[in-house]
Order: sequence, then structure tokens, then C-alpha cells
Amino acid sequence: MGTIFQIPAHPLSFLQFTIEADAFLHHMVRNIVGTLIAVGIGKLTPDKIETILKAKDRRLAGKTAPAHGLYLVKVIYPIRKSRSSCL
Repeated sequence: MGTIFQIPAHPLSFLQFTIEADAFLHHMVRNIVGTLIAVGIGKLTPDKIETILKAKDRRLAGKTAPAHGLYLVKVIYPIRKSRSSCL
């Protein structure tokens, strides 16, 4: 599994999450958002996040956030040297 680098939340009239990682699993962003919302509404405590991640048990996390309203803004691919420059 990849490493999540940042998840800053923005104080706007709607929830905005910027999630950056070097790889994503199926529904990973929806699961993260659903769990953070569960913390925000008091169904989970913030300290449970670490416990959930260490347990590697999806059942401990919050509900999967619905897909509507979630948008992929951009994908950044690492710059790789061309094969010709490696010869």
C-alpha cells in the first residue's frame, strides 16, 4: 500500500479534502473521507484513526462516503528520465 502524504481540510462552507499519495486502493479516498466525517460528527474520536490504521481492519472505520460530490482534480506523475538519456 502507498503512503498518504497529506490530507489538509479547508474551512469552507463545504468540506474539501486534498488527499495526496503515491498510490490509492479501490474506494480508499471514500473510506478516508467517511472516517474523517465520522470523527467530525462525533461518532469516532480522533485518536481512533491511528488504531484503525494499525488494525488494518476496514470494519473499524467509518462508512464509505458516497461517490457523488467527490472529484478528482488532478494526477501528477513523477518525472522519469527517458531511456535514451540512461544509455
